[in-house]
Amino acid sequence: MIGALTIQGLTPGPMLFQTNKVLVYTIFLGMFIANTLMCICGFAGIRLFTKVLSVPKVILTPCIFVLCVVGSFAMRNNIFDVWVMLISGIIGYFLTKVKVPTSPAILGLILGPMAEKNFRTALLKSSGDPSVFFQHGHLLGVHRPHPHKPLRRPRQGVRCFPAQKARRGKGGEGRMNDVLKSLSLTGIVPVVVLDDAKNAAPLADALMAGGIPCAEITLRTAAGLDSIAAIADKPGVTVGAGSVITLQNCKDAIAAGARFIVSPGLNVKVVEHCLENSVAVLPGCVTPTELMQAMELGLDTVKFFPAGVYGGLA
Repeated sequence: MIGALTIQGLTPGPMLFQTNKVLVYTIFLGMFIANTLMCICGFAGIRLFTKVLSVPKVILTPCIFVLCVVGSFAMRNNIFDVWVMLISGIIGYFLTKVKVPTSPAILGLILGPMAEKNFRTALLKSSGDPSVFFQHGHLLGVHRPHPHKPLRRPRQGVRCFPAQKARRGKGGEGRMNDVLKSLSLTGIVPVVVLDDAKNAAPLADALMAGGIPCAEITLRTAAGLDSIAAIADKPGVTVGAGSVITLQNCKDAIAAGARFIVSPGLNVKVVEHCLENSVAVLPGCVTPTELMQAMELGLDTVKFFPAGVYGGLA
């Protein structure tokens, strides 16, 4: 569900209840109806379902075996998964014969991927330093109020934007650097959703009066492009487009006057189009694969997104 919301340009979190109330309550209503129907079907079929226990094992066992084979193959369409299932079943059979409990092994298979994911996340946050696993008392089973070597954290509210490398001449690279330098000096980039483009100019004036000469106008509404065009005409304001998902979104935003592009994910076509047109681009990246792909495209600045799902700055 988080992935689906991200693709649609929505940011999972508490603000989702304020910015997209209709969508949130529609999801709640759908889940309520689905669970209600499941309860009705479950209670109605209790007597029928219990009769499965009376089926002879000579019939039930082959059926279960066929379902296991089909299910393991259907996961990735790979015969190797079927062999893994068969070998695991044989190992489980011998474990029961020697009276070794299989529950811990099943629990390990379920929790293993989650443990590996969080292990990689911890190493990424500590820049590959394994000592991070021994810096907190609750990990060692003791209470230690002061960690031996706390991790460095960036100053709250400030985002750094190093220079990006453009694929064009020095002029294009200079324009991109100027935009990123401006965002870095401001220290904060307001993310704005406007339903009426008439509010764009007053908003830009208010931001300028407050010492914030920049804004990211999201394309979540129909007024997004017109709002960008209205602010782009104002001198001294750096306006960008957010929630840019497709290449066409990117082209429309640049044509409207966006000086930087922010995308919830790493879209290669969007990045390449921005670099070719000397427009700063900040794609959303969070995994090592995405970061390496961004570096391969010539970027050294990305957006840590979705940050809340991966622990934020903590």
